[in-house]
Amino acid sequence: MFDRSPRIGLDIGAMGIRIVRVKKKKTAWQLISHGSIKLRTEAVEYGGNFNSEIAGKELGALVRDLNLKGKPVVAALSNQHVYIRNLIMPRMNFNEMKEAVHYQAMSFLPIPVEEAAIDIFPWRNFEDGEGRKTELLFLAVRRQEVENIRLICRLAGLKLIAVDIEPLAINRVLDRMPNSIDALIKLSSNKSCMTIFKLGIPVFNRFLLFNTPDPNLDSFIYSEFEDQETKKNDKRRDSQHDCLQRAFISEVKRSVEYYEMQDHLGAEGIERFFLYGESSTIEGINKKLEKELGREVSVASFAPQLIFPPGIDYERQIQIKYEYTVALGLAVRAAL
Repeated sequence: MFDRSPRIGLDIGAMGIRIVRVKKKKTAWQLISHGSIKLRTEAVEYGGNFNSEIAGKELGALVRDLNLKGKPVVAALSNQHVYIRNLIMPRMNFNEMKEAVHYQAMSFLPIPVEEAAIDIFPWRNFEDGEGRKTELLFLAVRRQEVENIRLICRLAGLKLIAVDIEPLAINRVLDRMPNSIDALIKLSSNKSCMTIFKLGIPVFNRFLLFNTPDPNLDSFIYSEFEDQETKKNDKRRDSQHDCLQRAFISEVKRSVEYYEMQDHLGAEGIERFFLYGESSTIEGINKKLEKELGREVSVASFAPQLIFPPGIDYERQIQIKYEYTVALGLAVRAAL
């Protein structure tokens, strides 16, 4: 029987933790509860790693407030902890392929294979001059990263039932065409990256040589409420902002060119770009990128119909659809 009970998505990021609970309602999703906390500085260690004990205890207070103790949850691994690669292998059965991939991973995986949790997802069979082949998605993560998330959930009183990755969670809830080729770009102070999806499968992942220097680039953006004289006088801030935007756009263009150089990937161009991450809503960044690329660029948001509880005004509804995209994508996976 189809399980329509409410499910929970947990998004743990360097800027804070967001948690959301939804329930399937025919073709829509009903928001049951949601909440977020900002982590204390000591909870986020060097490189964006978490002090699991501190993060777990802080999340526990939010879990109690939302009455979610003991509930099953799907959480996401940050891109910086995940190694994604597309591989082409000779056609073989799944178990043989998984064993062969483990040996091949020794040549390119930047961590010891014995310390990694590895999974593969074959997605395309084809034949060339060398014989029958299979293209597959390779995913790997340090086992310790999964254990860290498990510990955070246990200390918070949640039951971790699955671990996903951010791009898959977001791609699940975007307004996209089934056969489209889309790029998801994470704009963050901690390892920005670009993931390209073809037929709903991530076929390309590349870390960008650009990170926002501050968790919130709004420090370089003029507020619409600032007087015109302040805007004219603060040329230094304007220069910093423009420099950051140019660096970001240049790095995205380099990544697109690199993708299109891959013979088996780039024959068909990227159709749309979606921005996400704590700095994705920088004023005007999507339009500038759109102009440079000549393709549609949007900020990722939850596309399916979302039914909100009474008392949440329209402005807050829009904010939830944008800020809770990862958490919503995780919750949707849990309920599918």
